[in-house]
Amino acid sequence: MVIAYHLFIHGFSLGWSGVFLFFVLSGFLITRILAHDKSEPHFFARFYSRRALRVFPIYYLLFASVLSVALIRGWHPLSDWPWFAFYLQNWRLAHTSFSPDFPVVLNHTWTLATEEQFYFLWPLIVFFGSRTVLRFAIVGLILIGFLYRTATILVGQNVYDVLTPFLGSVDFLAWGAGATFLLRGQHPRRLAIGARVAFVALAICVGTMAIAHGLDNFWAPKDYLHDIWTGILFPELLGLLFASLLLVVYTDNGLITRILEWSPIRYLGRVSYGLYLYHWPILVAVQMIAGDRRCPILGDQLIRCLIVISLTVIVAILSFEFIERPLLALRGTVILFKPVRGETAS
Repeated sequence: MVIAYHLFIHGFSLGWSGVFLFFVLSGFLITRILAHDKSEPHFFARFYSRRALRVFPIYYLLFASVLSVALIRGWHPLSDWPWFAFYLQNWRLAHTSFSPDFPVVLNHTWTLATEEQFYFLWPLIVFFGSRTVLRFAIVGLILIGFLYRTATILVGQNVYDVLTPFLGSVDFLAWGAGATFLLRGQHPRRLAIGARVAFVALAICVGTMAIAHGLDNFWAPKDYLHDIWTGILFPELLGLLFASLLLVVYTDNGLITRILEWSPIRYLGRVSYGLYLYHWPILVAVQMIAGDRRCPILGDQLIRCLIVISLTVIVAILSFEFIERPLLALRGTVILFKPVRGETAS
């Protein structure tokens, strides 16, 4: 969804919402991992070392590469590099309307910064808080996200301040975390039916709002985030929609499960971090090479899309097989990474 959006593929003007689907999924999965490991020794060391092995290596490899190329080519200024080095770029990019003093090829990493800030906060709440406290924290984060966006839109200073900072997206992570509580104490069939009904109802609401506002008006934040309906209500409905979709998939025992268990789809999931991380630099590089000229290789937009997608898949696979997979294998050699009871090898 996100790659198609960045490539301006027709019909994907809402592709940016894939980022927020990812936030919901992440909030769900991370909360389940933390809840599962809460009673185990080395709780914080286990969690943060695993996240570091999964996230840091290829991010900092890309960051160092971009910084090196910028220095060699005399890019100026580069004063915003510390924001990217310490996963704070979501705040800086919002403040500068995605025009930082740093190469734009890392602009899409604002989502990773939001994730890392959630990783810093959430384990503390899960570990030290009771289930009741956790429920209140989830509700509180949802309210914070909603109220922050409302206040930002009403002030109307900068549309990029609405969703890009951590406070503007935290409720999506909270919706995912909240979904974990619905899996406990609920009859599976009743939960499955409820999730499907909720998903259909929310899909109708979101679809109606999108069509009423005009699908082509969702390509740029300035065309929808200033509106009280599509800027405030629409994102919240998206969070609910994605949470219900998550539960629909989780409770499915039929076609959806068989599709998602298909080996190529599972492998695509394994390399998805690289797909996201590399696609934007590759897209920018292809556009810089091609420019506005028509040429036999890069002149046609369809050809450019195919080239970008193909290169992204190839680079992501190579990255996973030769960088990420070997590093992830280190988990078995360190005591902190050994599986706990009931945890799968993956």
